[in-house]
Amino acid sequence: MDAVELQANLIELLHQARAEQQAMIDALTPQQRAAVGTPEHWAAKDVVAHVASWWRVQADRLRALAAGEAVHPLDDAEINRRNAETLARGREQSWEQVIAEARAAHDAQVAALQHIAAWQLVDTVIGTQPLWRSTLGNGFLHPQVHVTEFYRDQGDPERAAQVQEHASELLLRRLPIPQVQGIALYNIACAYATSGRPTEAIARLRAALPLDPAIVEWSRHDADLDSLRELPAFMALYAPSRKRR
Repeated sequence: MDAVELQANLIELLHQARAEQQAMIDALTPQQRAAVGTPEHWAAKDVVAHVASWWRVQADRLRALAAGEAVHPLDDAEINRRNAETLARGREQSWEQVIAEARAAHDAQVAALQHIAAWQLVDTVIGTQPLWRSTLGNGFLHPQVHVTEFYRDQGDPERAAQVQEHASELLLRRLPIPQVQGIALYNIACAYATSGRPTEAIARLRAALPLDPAIVEWSRHDADLDSLRELPAFMALYAPSRKRR
């Protein structure tokens, strides 16, 4: 995949993330719209405000890089500070204001991604990640994770699995990059594991682990996979390989 095709596919994925967010908003009950979240359990409005804030961050990064300015990664303290401010501000705003901000942040991110030179997505590194990877993270992966978690918190694991499955299928089609495909397969595995589909979960996990070594270590401690840990088929995935004599 060349840089121009990568850029076009990222733009499409950003549009898909926004569509999924809007579908979540449209399906909210009056009680879900009126709910006030806590730091441990976010309400729907918290999710929309939080995702919008990171769409805005990525839009600002892309614009700065296109203008030749330096961009530096945020440390954990700054990330936590921004997240806390976003949640506090969002809870003071009306739904109409939060939705308008989300729409504007999405549009700004897409416009900035369209404007930047395609080669910059590959050649520019922020911290340890190429620019395309942080754009995929903030623009698509991050929103899908939060929509999935919202449905799970609402006691709807089937809907959560459907959202994650659709997002992962889009990744598999749009970005045939081993690391990304590993993430996509792993996310489907997590969705299946948390919705009572262990056989399918283990099959996707078996395909994901060889594609990205980082997934192997993460999966050893991921609570989403806890329902699988006592299954022989799961334990076999982590058994040391035996050399043939």
